[in-house]
This record gives sequence, structure tokens and C-alpha cells, in this order.
Amino acid sequence: MSRDFLIVIGMLLVATSFLLLLTYSPPQSTQEVVKLSSYNITYLVRENHTYTLRENILLKNELNISVDEFIYVGMPLNTSNQECILISSTLKAEGLKRDMDNNPILVFRVSLLPNESLWLNLTFNLRVLRYRLKYSGDVPWPSESLVDECTPKRFWPVYNQTFIRLAKDIALDAKNPIDAAYKVSRWILDHLEYTVSRRKGGEHALIKEMGHLKIVGDCEEVADIKSRVVKGLMLIGREDGEYYMWIKKVGETYEYSDNWGGHAWPQFYIEDFGWIDVELLEGPDIKIGDLSEYHVKFNIEDRMYTGSTISGMVVASQLSIMLEEYHFIIGGG
Repeated sequence: MSRDFLIVIGMLLVATSFLLLLTYSPPQSTQEVVKLSSYNITYLVRENHTYTLRENILLKNELNISVDEFIYVGMPLNTSNQECILISSTLKAEGLKRDMDNNPILVFRVSLLPNESLWLNLTFNLRVLRYRLKYSGDVPWPSESLVDECTPKRFWPVYNQTFIRLAKDIALDAKNPIDAAYKVSRWILDHLEYTVSRRKGGEHALIKEMGHLKIVGDCEEVADIKSRVVKGLMLIGREDGEYYMWIKKVGETYEYSDNWGGHAWPQFYIEDFGWIDVELLEGPDIKIGDLSEYHVKFNIEDRMYTGSTISGMVVASQLSIMLEEYHFIIGGG
């Protein structure tokens, strides 16, 4: 998870991130309760979890001329509930750029002769906050000026009259943004036909069949319909606390590890507090302000559309990206 379906009912946003579906036993929860604001939003759980991410990229010049160009590599975000530090790199970065949504992008300059290859190896330390919030009944709606900051997006059905009517039907009687987020999330799950597919965007994901509305798509469409998107990798499987996934070029096509994938989830905004995550697809329950340590945020989509999967995390112009490896180690190492 206004002008459209969800901004009216709570400004639900989306961002990109890595969903680490890890299966190890986390540390015991600390039932820490912290007063956060006059709205009486409190932390019931706050736990820091640490990872080491080793990102390995194999570049090759498949042209018959020398190539000297810039390579752009996305990295995990630094946010209120996540910290990322670049520990080492086999190439010196030319700098750090940011896109329109303030997502960080490392820039490297690479020069290769015809048929020459080069490894770019990066190591990051990550601290991810697993949190759960509790809310009182007086959580405020966003101000009109804040809603005005949300302009139409290509993949978000702002101003779509079908979505506006649907939003009113679902959540016009919502007591506050938390209640609205839950009502919309419940409707989406009750009408979701989960199908992994190329990104359609919210307007193409909502269809009418036999007189009934349904949503056809995967996490991208669920997040698009709720409004701002978080994306990333889905790591399934475990081997001695290490989680590994890859994509490689074979001829003119690509092969993927079995656990290769992406995830997206919405957020909504509470003034004087910040963004609250909404997870609809991790387990049987709708989780509002209850984010597991298995989510590592890589991108946020707020003002622009940055691509539908993690496969866009490394961008080159003339050089070929032969292999991308993402190796997560729990607790560092």
C-alpha cells in the first residue's frame, strides 16, 4: 500500500528491496515499548539483525573494439530502519549518484580490450531493523498539502475513476490511515489471482471477469495498486546460514538460480512520524508496521518507475554483464 485508489485513503507508497526469506531462528524479541509521537505510535518490537552482502559482477567486452565506459551499480538503502556500509570494492568508485527517488547508485569507470573480462567485487555490511508497531486510535490523516505532493505516475492509477470509486467502497468509512490500509489490503488479498508476470501497472492488473473485479499479477501489481513500491531479491533456501543467488548470461539468453526473484511491498505515510511498511504476502496475515528482518531495501519508487526486478541493479552501456552474484551471510563474515 487522495488522487487515486489509495492516496485518498492513506497515501500508500511502494519501494524496492530484497526480501530475504531466510529460515534461521532469530534472537529473542525484546518487547521494547517506545513513545514516538503525540499520536502514541509505539514500538512493541525492535531488533537489529546484521548481514554481510558480497556482490560479485563479471563484466566482459564482447565487441571487437576497446570500451571505456561507466558502470552503474545499485546498493542497499540507508533508511530509518536499515543501515548499509560499503566495506570494500575491487574498483575505486568514481562517485555516488542518486536518482529522482534518492536511491543510491555507485559509479565505476571500466576500460576493457576486445574479449577482455573483469570482476567487480563489492562487500557491504547491513543492519536491518525488525520492528512491530502499535497504534492508538488518533493517528491523523495526511494533510492536503502532503497529498498534493503525490503526482500521477505511469504505473500507479492516480485519477482513475474506477479506483477512486473502489477506494470509497472499500474504505470511505475508515477511522484512520491504519484502518484504511487494512481494509484495502484485505480487499486486495480477497480479490487477488496471484500470477508471476511482467509488470503490468495497477490499471492493467485490475480486471473485471463475469461481473466481478479481480487483481491479476504478483507482488508488483499488489504494490502498484496500493501506491508506492519497495523491491528486491527473494532468497529461498539455506546452506549453513548463507544465502546465495545469481543470474548469468549464456549466449544471447540468461539463466537464473532457482531462488532468483524480486519482491515489492507498499508503504504509507504518517505525518510527524514517517513511512510505515505494509506486507501482504509474507505469511497468512496482513502486516502493517510489522516488518521482518528478511526485508533488505534496495529501491524506493516514489516519483519515478525504476524497473520491475533486481536484474536492473547493474547497468552498462556497451559492456556485457556476464554474471551477477548476491551472497548474504547472516551475522556478517
